[in-house]
Amino acid sequence: MKSWKKFIVVFLFSLVTFNSSPIFAKAGNYPPQIIAIYASKTVVTSGESIALSAKAYDKNKDKIYFEWTIKGSNSDKGKFSSTSAAKVTWTAPKVTGDTYFTIQLKVYDSKKAAAYKSIKIQVKPKTLTQLFKELKDSTVLITTGSSLGSGFIISSDGRILTCYHVIKGEREAYVTLANGTKYEVASLERYDPENDWAIIKINARNLKPVALTTKLPEVGEQVFTIGNPQGLSWSMASGIVSSDNREIDGKTYLQITAPVNPGNSGGPLFNMKGEVIGIINMKLQESEGLNFAIPYNTVSKNMNTAFLVNASLAEVFSDEAFQTGINELVKGLNEGNYDFFNPLVIGSTNFGRVKYENGTLVEDNTGVVYYGINIIVNYRQFLEIYQNHLESQDFNYYMNIFAKTLTEEFSNYLGTKTFDVWFRVYEDLDQMPTENLVPAKYITPNNGKYTVDWYFYGARSSFNDFSEQWFQD
Repeated sequence: MKSWKKFIVVFLFSLVTFNSSPIFAKAGNYPPQIIAIYASKTVVTSGESIALSAKAYDKNKDKIYFEWTIKGSNSDKGKFSSTSAAKVTWTAPKVTGDTYFTIQLKVYDSKKAAAYKSIKIQVKPKTLTQLFKELKDSTVLITTGSSLGSGFIISSDGRILTCYHVIKGEREAYVTLANGTKYEVASLERYDPENDWAIIKINARNLKPVALTTKLPEVGEQVFTIGNPQGLSWSMASGIVSSDNREIDGKTYLQITAPVNPGNSGGPLFNMKGEVIGIINMKLQESEGLNFAIPYNTVSKNMNTAFLVNASLAEVFSDEAFQTGINELVKGLNEGNYDFFNPLVIGSTNFGRVKYENGTLVEDNTGVVYYGINIIVNYRQFLEIYQNHLESQDFNYYMNIFAKTLTEEFSNYLGTKTFDVWFRVYEDLDQMPTENLVPAKYITPNNGKYTVDWYFYGARSSFNDFSEQWFQD
């Protein structure tokens, strides 16, 4: 008690002596107060911009600073016009489905005392109607002398991505834009016959290219295409991804439910962001909802290993180029060893306006040129091959694989619409054969010998199709 009295006396004395005001502890540094945060819309569409603003107050009359940030599950978080102003705009990112973002505002003063406030924004993907209007001008119709297909613009100076089989073997082709302008294809830039894609070039400027992505879609994700099924130009179809990793004949495809028909080949497969994720390629025949696209990442990964030609279609797919390629094939095959059907001679005689029917070479008046090779075997080899054909399903299976692989690979390599392989037995025998496997009309007496000359097997590949036939008496 005495100590308190002493303190008061000393305190009062100091006031009188120094005639000054008491000194209290300095007030605390209070953070600014965020009075409100505003968004012009809280539900927006992909690519839409909204206005954001905030009101804040600082008790200490200090300068106020603003800092906008955003959080969300999407890898793309959109774009602010500024992150350090009281009023900003934010452009929503592209999304494939309804996505929520949290926009957070940090307000702080010069002493770093800070306050926080946030607001949630829902971003919806664009509708199919909006996407069609936006992307139609980036898609094209491709016509050739024998077929039609689709494609899409990948550069403003006229580079177009499509399926290789759309232009394979064609010596001229035309591209029609959505506005009706028609261009002749000036050149084939590069192509990948193994994965069935090609880049063609037209002489045009200021075109609208698509956005491309190598990111694979998720199963169940909505996708759509714009193409020319059966010549019904700029048709839109949508569906979902059934599989993002469907393997067919050793190649990986996106399996989709969006309808695909002849004329769709080469068209873009879009995600709901409007990005190309694949190239429409094929459908399973006599099926519904089993349609396939080449993933764009397959194109991207093989861009540098594709055939780079930068030449006209007429040069790439000329008879001279085909004949050279067939001769190379013949040379390579003659250096191989093929067990049962190791040939005496492989000749590139099946080249021109001729074909084989029931083992006989015949003229074809349609003007269609057939390309392929004849594998010529002696009579002993023929017996071994044909008897195995009659007795062994395993042999027939491997013969089928051999012929299918050879004809498909070289149709793609050469660029021919079709490619044939024919097996021919040819030999002069000392006596009439007794096995009754070769029809009598193909055995001709010749100066005391018997000439056997018969085409006994034929196979042909064209796009997405293979046929074979063993001939009999």
